[in-house]
Amino acid sequence: MKRTEDSAVSNDFIFIVASYGVHSAKGCHFRGDKSFGRSYPAKRAAKALYFPTISLTGALDELNGTGLTADLMIDYGANIEALPIIEIDLEGDPNAIQTVDDKMQRPRRKICPADLPEQTAEAMRSLARGAFNALGLFDFARVDFRMDQQGGLHLLEINSMASLNPTGSFVYAGSVAGMDFNTLVNRMLETAVLRYFGKTFIETEEKQKEEVKSGEQLPVRIRSYLRSHLSTIVDYTEKMVSINSYVHNIEGVNTLGNWISGRFQQLGFSRHLYPQTEIGNSLYFTNHSKTENDILLVGHLDTPYDYRSFTPFKEDRGKLYGSGIASCKGGIAVILAALQALRFARVLRRLHCGVLLTSDNTLHNRYTHANNSELMKKSKRVIGTNHGGLNGGLALSCAGIHQFYIELSNSKLTKNNRKTDLATVLAEKVIAWHKIAAKINGIFVQIKTLNLDSFPGQKAEFANATINVFYTKKNLSETIKDQIKEIVEKRSNGNLQVRFRLTGGRQPVENTTHNRKFFNEVNKIAAKIEVRVEPIHQDFPSDIAHTPTHIPLLEGFGPLGGETDSPSEFIIRDSLIDRSALLALVLNDSVK
Repeated sequence: MKRTEDSAVSNDFIFIVASYGVHSAKGCHFRGDKSFGRSYPAKRAAKALYFPTISLTGALDELNGTGLTADLMIDYGANIEALPIIEIDLEGDPNAIQTVDDKMQRPRRKICPADLPEQTAEAMRSLARGAFNALGLFDFARVDFRMDQQGGLHLLEINSMASLNPTGSFVYAGSVAGMDFNTLVNRMLETAVLRYFGKTFIETEEKQKEEVKSGEQLPVRIRSYLRSHLSTIVDYTEKMVSINSYVHNIEGVNTLGNWISGRFQQLGFSRHLYPQTEIGNSLYFTNHSKTENDILLVGHLDTPYDYRSFTPFKEDRGKLYGSGIASCKGGIAVILAALQALRFARVLRRLHCGVLLTSDNTLHNRYTHANNSELMKKSKRVIGTNHGGLNGGLALSCAGIHQFYIELSNSKLTKNNRKTDLATVLAEKVIAWHKIAAKINGIFVQIKTLNLDSFPGQKAEFANATINVFYTKKNLSETIKDQIKEIVEKRSNGNLQVRFRLTGGRQPVENTTHNRKFFNEVNKIAAKIEVRVEPIHQDFPSDIAHTPTHIPLLEGFGPLGGETDSPSEFIIRDSLIDRSALLALVLNDSVK
């Protein structure tokens, strides 16, 4: 091992270097003229690695405190990635250590991520990266620290060949970061392949008679990456589905948001949190500091499933099932996979991308619509990540919605024989509401809830209903409100009391020239990678409804699926690859 030419070595970086055989299982720790583990002359070790001998800061037996490890992976050509920091649980004993016997027979408990202040964690990551660069290491390493009781950090050693034992800290940190063992090993191999072949491989290919443009190689590289990481994409999806993010389950929504935030942080995205009080937090991620996004990806964290209707994740015959898997969580998995593929292909940095994840889709963006609109205005293009149609459908238009709440009640002073039969009245109104759709083209009426309260032998005292009216044209909005109100107030009198209010809604997304042009561009990309897409109208409202009409948009970039808002909600497993590849290439094309 030797230092590479571009390795940055700081003159004031203090470290000790130890060299031991390839098959040695123990590391070496030097302190002055003493050594721990195997004994090697310090000067000989330093000479072997072309570095001067410098004493380790502090004596090992004086470093009582907390044991910590920082695991590093290098994305070749980009920054060194630090996996979540691990704390070795010393069970309250600041003088404890983890011996070889502990590792082999009774490993100490690992706490990951370690409970550290962000300033301390960042200082530790910075030290680890500095040591990694100073030693000219490649691909991956594990860096061991001891934190004293005053919070001071002491770098003990770097393991340039960190153990890949399933119980080891490197594999464990990778799993917390969302990578299973196969994915972790693939990441290491991919980095090594790029480092080993590098430009030489590409230059050789370019010299061949049939020259292939780099843009034509990108789809192959992205598809190859996604195929080899499908198990991780499915694992991500399962993890998200397992978190019940019912819209009024604030803890669940925020737990999901925090897990997703960790994935975006590893991709180099910064997080902007929009705190809410009655619902969970909305999140906005960006990988740039510009005022405008090349493209904005939109999804949501919340679902309409409470603890009674929640359906856990399952896989059966090529389909993945679970609450929210088609409406939002499969789409988030596609976003993450597409961005990871672009990073692997080393083109992500050129893209100015934003990702908006709202927390009130179920409530039709009652709390977040103003903020959503501002972010969409600052984007050149907007993409929604709801599920795609089974025919490969991408929506150029989406329905709008008005949601109404109606209450009917009899006066308590009215005798039973003079009370209005609320069941009959409610039935009449339901029939009249449905007739609106028959009269006006582009309207669909859905009776969402109906409730009647009564005692035996008595007419109902109270009734209520929730109605959803879906519509396709913005100019129908006022007509719908007037028609619904007219039907509600019919037969209202002194005995029958009526209350009526609009509780929420979203405007429709209309099919514009900008949207059609955007679809045609996407269709050409899809044809190159043999992915089927079809232009469709989405029959339900979308998070991207707040986008100004002059900005091109498309909805339905999530995996193919259906049966949303039901226990049978599903996506097609293999469509995760096709949709991720398509999104990655559309993102890359948006840079142009």
